Amino acid sequence: MLLMVPSGGNSGIHRSASGSERVVVRLLAVCVAAFGALGCSEVAGPVERPRLPGEFTLATFNVYFPAADDAETVATVGELGADVILLQEISPRWQQVLEQRYGESYPYRLFAPAGGAGGLGVLSRFPLRDEGLLAPPIKHPAWLVGVVTPAGDLHLLNVHLRASKRPGQNVLSGLFSRSSDHELEIRTFLAACRAPPQVVAGDFNEGPRGAAVQWLVQRGFADALEQHHPGEPTFRALGGLYTSTLDHVLLGPELTTIDAWVLRRGNSDHWPLIVRLRRAAPETL
Repeated sequence: MLLMVPSGGNSGIHRSASGSERVVVRLLAVCVAAFGALGCSEVAGPVERPRLPGEFTLATFNVYFPAADDAETVATVGELGADVILLQEISPRWQQVLEQRYGESYPYRLFAPAGGAGGLGVLSRFPLRDEGLLAPPIKHPAWLVGVVTPAGDLHLLNVHLRASKRPGQNVLSGLFSRSSDHELEIRTFLAACRAPPQVVAGDFNEGPRGAAVQWLVQRGFADALEQHHPGEPTFRALGGLYTSTLDHVLLGPELTTIDAWVLRRGNSDHWPLIVRLRRAAPETL
């Protein structure tokens, strides 16, 4: 999300904002009780248990494009420990850093870097297939990726829905039209997929009751974090005063979640979300 300033350590990462954006930030601070959660509650971690056959872990992480040389944020990618990591805001520098740092840990990698916040990437311990970068109906593209996992051959859709405004809008009108735009984006991306995805994940820039998330839920997808730790935030702003759940992993009926948790590490304005999953039992399909 491009509007907010992340809380974090001494990373030296800063964002500039126009006068109108600063006004909206102040309005958001006033409205935070209505639209978000104040402060950071105690975070729930993973349930410690042996991995069973057919399980694997998947994470989504908006790394924040200027943070490629921030040591703590780069280290956070490795701390996830997930088998497959979907990444948003991948810049050419981020690709270079990830290739150098995690090339051995994640032998299968796909990158579609971009300037600003539009780049995407995937790190995987399992073989990957590029099934097509999907053109953005509004701002950022999505990416359909095939991956051979212990739960079978799956299609994953990596998304980054638009944040504060679409091109040509001011921030205030952008905020009011975001819900309809998100539904348009997710509808467009699903229609463009050459194969139906079993997982749709990434930075949705909306909460669990948002239009895009609910559109998927109504079509049989399940929000992994809502199943295990509803309300757990994945985003922070205003020095950590404002938190919200903007990142999601949604699973089709072929899959089921065993656990889902947020790792509060790094100096991105987003925290990574990790999900442990497996194929659903035949009787539930």
